[in-house]
Amino acid sequence: MRLTILYKERSEHARDVATFVEMMRRQYPDKKAELLDVETREGAAVASMYDIMQYPAVMITAYDGSVHFLQQGKPMPRVGEVAGQLHTQAFSV
Repeated sequence: MRLTILYKERSEHARDVATFVEMMRRQYPDKKAELLDVETREGAAVASMYDIMQYPAVMITAYDGSVHFLQQGKPMPRVGEVAGQLHTQAFSV
């Protein structure tokens, strides 16, 4: 499973994303998040591919690219909810 957070680095929600990632790192050090700025080429491509229109977007995908969890916009999901989804999906694949 892959955790990706799409956001705009120069925006009001960048601090929320940084806080979320830091809490995730402290509480679940084995879970890593990939941060993608949607104002970069790669970030814009991923947002377009998954029809993401609101930021920040927290997405969990399988290695084949299928989406298992997606939450767009604020409020951001709880760290425990995301970690639980990562754990649950890892055993169901």
